Amino acid sequence: MAARRSSEIASSMMWMHDQRAKIMDGLGLSGDKHNSLVDQSDVRDIVNDAFEQPRFFKEGSLMSNLIESSIEVVWFSDRHPNDVVYSICCNRRQKRVSVVFRGTVNSHNWLMNLKFCMTKHPNPIAEDYPGREETLGFHTGYSLYMTRQRKDDSLTKIEEIFTLIDSVGKELVGDGEYNLSIT
Repeated sequence: MAARRSSEIASSMMWMHDQRAKIMDGLGLSGDKHNSLVDQSDVRDIVNDAFEQPRFFKEGSLMSNLIESSIEVVWFSDRHPNDVVYSICCNRRQKRVSVVFRGTVNSHNWLMNLKFCMTKHPNPIAEDYPGREETLGFHTGYSLYMTRQRKDDSLTKIEEIFTLIDSVGKELVGDGEYNLSIT
């Protein structure tokens, strides 16, 4: 996947280089062509700035900050509005995989929230660690979302998420030593 991504980046950079050349040529700023109506250096600077530092989102906006933070959204699950909606993100520099869950947005979500008793489930982490318990308590409404088997592939939501985390983590860091953040 990383090789495909660098190929896409190289292709995009080549496209930008070609587009810059076409714009400069169209404005009479390449080769022996000259445009006497505008100051060539000003136009060249504007075109170069536009291609060197493209701004698709308002500076300081959430999307601009997300892009500048080097966080990549690698998976987004929103199959049904009444289901758990989440995304998996990674930050390659920090070797971090993050799972981000959407909050409550509709009446169905609120009905599930009201199922607030705790339900015991086997601990999904097999490895021994300090303080490990054999069973864990889950909010009943949330556990109904996370442990219900899907009809298409028979996976539960939690199995789907664990599989994706593992896949992203192994790609991110070959030895599997990555940080996990869940919010």
